[in-house]
Amino acid sequence: LHELLSTHTRENSKYGGSYENRTRFLKETISKVKQAVPDIIVTSRLSVYDDYPYPYGFGMATDGSYTPDLSEPIKLIEELNALGVTLINIATGNPYFNPDVERPYDYPIQGFLLPKSNPFKTIELNLNLTKEIKTAIPNMTYVDVGFTWLRNFFPCMAAAVLEHHGADIIGIGRAALAYTDYANVLFKTGELVAEKTCITCSSCTQIMRDGGASGCVLRDSEIYGPIYRAGRLKNVEYVRSLGEECRNCWGAGCKAGCPADLDIPGFIDAFYNGDIKKAYEIIAEKNILGETCAYTCPVEELCEKQCALETQRGQAIPIAQIQKTITTEARKLGYTKIKAGPATGKKVAVVGFGPAGISAAVNLIKHGVEVTVFEATDKPGGVAVSVIPTERLPIGILEEEVRALGLEETGLFEVKYNTPITDSFTIDDVLAQGYGAVFIAAGLPKDSSLTNKNLSDLGTGVYSALEFLEDAKLGKFDAKESNIKKAIVIGGGNTAMDAACSLLTCGVQDVYLVYRRSFTELPAWTNEIQHALKVGVHFVILTQPLDYVFENGKLKSVRVARTELGDPDASGRRAPKIIKGSEYNFDADICIEAIGQKIDPALASAVVNKKDKVYVGGDIVNGGSTVVQAVREGLDISNQILATL
Repeated sequence: LHELLSTHTRENSKYGGSYENRTRFLKETISKVKQAVPDIIVTSRLSVYDDYPYPYGFGMATDGSYTPDLSEPIKLIEELNALGVTLINIATGNPYFNPDVERPYDYPIQGFLLPKSNPFKTIELNLNLTKEIKTAIPNMTYVDVGFTWLRNFFPCMAAAVLEHHGADIIGIGRAALAYTDYANVLFKTGELVAEKTCITCSSCTQIMRDGGASGCVLRDSEIYGPIYRAGRLKNVEYVRSLGEECRNCWGAGCKAGCPADLDIPGFIDAFYNGDIKKAYEIIAEKNILGETCAYTCPVEELCEKQCALETQRGQAIPIAQIQKTITTEARKLGYTKIKAGPATGKKVAVVGFGPAGISAAVNLIKHGVEVTVFEATDKPGGVAVSVIPTERLPIGILEEEVRALGLEETGLFEVKYNTPITDSFTIDDVLAQGYGAVFIAAGLPKDSSLTNKNLSDLGTGVYSALEFLEDAKLGKFDAKESNIKKAIVIGGGNTAMDAACSLLTCGVQDVYLVYRRSFTELPAWTNEIQHALKVGVHFVILTQPLDYVFENGKLKSVRVARTELGDPDASGRRAPKIIKGSEYNFDADICIEAIGQKIDPALASAVVNKKDKVYVGGDIVNGGSTVVQAVREGLDISNQILATL
């Protein structure tokens, strides 16, 4: 509220111009609080010296200099005292303009400069201002601040201030975040350890500016380090600076590592030059789900792996984060709405509104083709949006990205949710409605099973990975409520890693990932494996699941056997061989099967016996690779369709 105190030039407002107007809001607020709750202590952190010239600063000499004039601050504090205020925290400066005036620092946050004055002089000024006010109005309790810059010596200065009646209380902010037990240590030992004190790096302030919870990034790095880094990567200016080195790279390998063939150097250069609209257009030309892919892409296996800096210094340009910033900002700014081409009168049906189907629909509409999507569920995104854990794809991201495309507004789009292909509504029925082509992009919504039986027929305690991951993402799985302490995940791919990590997130104490080959044969992405290890998943390798053991209809254990590796099989990996006599029962409360996904039987015949005008792509073809691969295939197949319409 203190900025109202300096509104000398504000016209036609009861909160600007005269002293009475400028102080009105503060005094009225305090009066009403005191009336409503008479016994409450009401105080204020009051800036008495803004350090920018009159008529724009409060507590400033009217000659336009930087000389303090405390006549108005003293008058105000006298009036607050009359209202029942007995405690005032004296402050100076403006935290959004010149924060160093009140809180001297050695390193500024982004966008600010180093202090213009020596911190000792700043502290001296603040001490003198507080003492002058205290001398003028002695019947108040005053809190003085700004001591943190003095590091482990601040108690010495604080003691002198109290001894000489310069203030009544010493307020400690940043120092308390860094040195959380400083008061206990000080009272017990009489001194502080220099290596534990705040170094005034401004990181705790930067966290707040970036939208995170404030804490000491250096002294409490395990908690606040990740918050700080995540916040920095949401700051447009900071992310823009990360692309500087990319601009001087020729013949970039990153583009070759992108399944969508994005012009990565192109969009980074446009973004660095401040043109978010152009940067987004470069991305959207090849990947209409650029925001979703920025969250889900295994960039450490794709584009960033090919970055020259990854080889040279072990740290690639953060391509995914730059792409995420561009696409998020573009969506907020309204740049992502697509423009339909002139209507051609031609119609195409798309089965499945996942990444491949969305990509195809957008491209067809851009060329004036009317598109009807038949989606089995009640939302866009397909299997990907349902099962990718929230840590990798937060709920709502894909839906927001699709909504921002403005498909319905083009007049060439219709989506029919809860309309699956079944025995009673087939691809032939779709073709009979007069579509010039049908694109089957329905994904792989079914899990393969260890026993090739319906899991519900076996008993309770065995779940498919897709079923479990969807429940976990929606918060429908609670291990503690179900008293589940020990779980087994069968498989070694990315879905298995997601399931294992999600089980831990849901409260399972011990999660065992059972895999029939060795650690080096694990098909999951490297980052997924490393994350699973980091969060505490137990890897049980060279172990073949055989069957389930149930007791009273509930899973008791998984029957497994030890394996050894033989010659490579068709996948190129060494085939596992069961070691005779090594079978044993592995007890568990539940088991998650993540051993592969398959096509919905209702679509299988249409895919196998593909007819003219029927195209197939996405996970059905690539086996469930990546979101970006599905987007690329949707674009490619829609171009094939356009060539034949």
